[in-house]
Amino acid sequence: MKILEVILTHIVIGVIIFFAVICRSEAREHARILDEPVGTAYDAGSTWIDAQHEGTAGKMIGVDETGWIHVVWTNELVQSLTVRHVFYNLWIPSTGSFLFNVEGGIQVDATVRAANATQTTLPSGNCFPAFNFQGIPVSEIYTGAAIDFLPQAGAFMTSSLIPLFETEILYPKIAASGDSTLHIVSTENDAVNPGQPRRIFYSRGTPEYDEFGFGEDINWQNVAGAEQFLTIDTSMTVSADIAASRISQRVAIVWAKSRDDLTGNPTDINNDIYLRISENGGITWNPRINITEFLVRDPGCPNETLQCNVDTLRACGDASIIFDETDFIHIAFTTRTFFEYGHPGLDSGALTKAGLSGIWHWSEETDSLSPVASAYYPMTAENGAVLLDPGEQQMNVQRPSLAVDETTGYLYCSYQLFDSSQYSVAMYPMADAFVSVSTDGGINWSVGTNITDSAPAVIPAPVGGSMHERDITLADRVSYHNAAGYLHMEYVLDEDAGTAAHEEGVVTNNFVYYHRIPIIDIAASPLVPQAPIHADCELPPAPYELAASENDCDRISLFWMDESNLETMFVISRTPDDTTFFLSAANGIISYIDSTAVPGTEYSYYVAAGNACGLGPSSHVFGIRLSVPEQVTGLTAEGDCGQITLTWQPLAGNVASYLIYRDLIPQPIATIDAAVAQYADSGVADSYGHIYRVQAENICGLSEDSEVTIGSLLPLFSFEQLLPDTVYCLQYLNVLTRYCP
Repeated sequence: MKILEVILTHIVIGVIIFFAVICRSEAREHARILDEPVGTAYDAGSTWIDAQHEGTAGKMIGVDETGWIHVVWTNELVQSLTVRHVFYNLWIPSTGSFLFNVEGGIQVDATVRAANATQTTLPSGNCFPAFNFQGIPVSEIYTGAAIDFLPQAGAFMTSSLIPLFETEILYPKIAASGDSTLHIVSTENDAVNPGQPRRIFYSRGTPEYDEFGFGEDINWQNVAGAEQFLTIDTSMTVSADIAASRISQRVAIVWAKSRDDLTGNPTDINNDIYLRISENGGITWNPRINITEFLVRDPGCPNETLQCNVDTLRACGDASIIFDETDFIHIAFTTRTFFEYGHPGLDSGALTKAGLSGIWHWSEETDSLSPVASAYYPMTAENGAVLLDPGEQQMNVQRPSLAVDETTGYLYCSYQLFDSSQYSVAMYPMADAFVSVSTDGGINWSVGTNITDSAPAVIPAPVGGSMHERDITLADRVSYHNAAGYLHMEYVLDEDAGTAAHEEGVVTNNFVYYHRIPIIDIAASPLVPQAPIHADCELPPAPYELAASENDCDRISLFWMDESNLETMFVISRTPDDTTFFLSAANGIISYIDSTAVPGTEYSYYVAAGNACGLGPSSHVFGIRLSVPEQVTGLTAEGDCGQITLTWQPLAGNVASYLIYRDLIPQPIATIDAAVAQYADSGVADSYGHIYRVQAENICGLSEDSEVTIGSLLPLFSFEQLLPDTVYCLQYLNVLTRYCP
């Protein structure tokens, strides 16, 4: 039995803050030793709940700059699954053991109930667990994070985001920028609107410390008006993950988006992988990017062959994202087989094959997709007589988790791979934890090394006898100790394969492990063979001799040359406002008129040809739509004997001429070339003041009038010096006088 001792609970207006809870446990039996593990596994704690996450697992483990390891997990304390909290433990390199070893970890939250734990760890050793929870005394469901009292202390206070009360927001994933800003992505609860796309939300906060450096709270910021949740997009899965750069203000979110979420019949199996990037710490977000763009058949295909389906892979509901040491983004995700228009000999309509899957990597630097692992085969038992299903929301290979070695630049990807030779009495297969390495930035990946290599004593394994590693995550960085590099992995060792919450197997008390892996033991060869993620077809070449009109007032006209017959469309992308135009390639069209361009704004245009395989390379050109000139400024007038000279500030470009106006005469008195910024008016014959204004002109029209100025001719004569204050009768004076002849 677990004994919980609550230290303190405090509620303030607007933010609910829960202080840490100390957890003590009675003595328990030691965890079983894995068969032939690579590296060393350490017992961090236990839990009666096997599934830590639905879909993407995020990061449950982190390493700080001193090599201390921070792990979090959802701990179901009783077999009835009614007492659920977030737990934390801290592994100390100097002792090779956990700080809370006897206790089996400590409770982070002081709430009624908490789950879906992830975390981010700062180099300083400050760990920030993120989770959703049921508050005290309010029964509302909250999402938030906890701040440690001191680095490596394990005494937490929970800080809640102000919820959107019209919905429930769950499944937070958390990351930290180099300046310690916290970034969270979370997903709407499916129970709010079952069977419909769930909103994905972004939130941001900064840790607050008192004058002595003790963690006090997290200052959650408004990111959408007065709200602390900004809608990023929608998904039919719990797939969103988030990463933040340590060397810049870049933040990135990845998720699996349903390709048919707007059809009225959305599914969670027909997905692409999408990415959104913020370059300024989450203040603004660039448009979403589809990095998979799975292809569908031509509507004219007879629907009788496999070729009609074109691409037969789709993204699943899990992904992992990190920034490498040079600030490039890397994404790993799982794909499944998907036959959108049926399979010959089988039922028509969208079809998937149970469990068949693979893992892929995408690099921002190369914009390329490479295979990491594959298990596109059915799992069978008893000489093929029984088809094994890994379970609901489970795939043969799944749950990628990325890490980077900032010293070498090598990338690592862990994943869960099921083994059909090991299964439970309920006929659910078991899985091991694998790690693959890429030494070239993700272009090629090694065949995975089995890290745990565990096996049950008896097959089929009885309840309590399974050796099933699940919810595997890596710390996002490799650390070094005595010149040796280590990966840091966390997972749950499920003692009855299957997910108990889905009535697959039964509830068991499972151990949570930290696994310390020497990177030298991860085999760099052989390599996984390269394979295309898309159907085998040819992309069209880039259009050439792309040009933009230079003197259009109501449009920007684009022209290009194209001699290929592979394209079916052209796609024109415009920045800086991220607008896209689609153009059929029928009838040999090689031009486009953009009448939506804002006058006076310079745009970058990218034109690419596309077909069923996707878009080919693009060509680039700058274009600007002319506008009427700006208002003339700085107008002055200076009179002389026979003329009044006007001067003004010349306008830069986009001007053909200047029009000069005097007094109330409606027509200009002169039109002069744009290269000249002055005019001498000799058409006046009096010394009165005259009002002048100037307009600039081009082919688009006239500018606004300038501010007026007043000028006058000099009088016929004038004294050039002052007369004395007193002048006597018949006094002779010699006064300098100016005279206009």
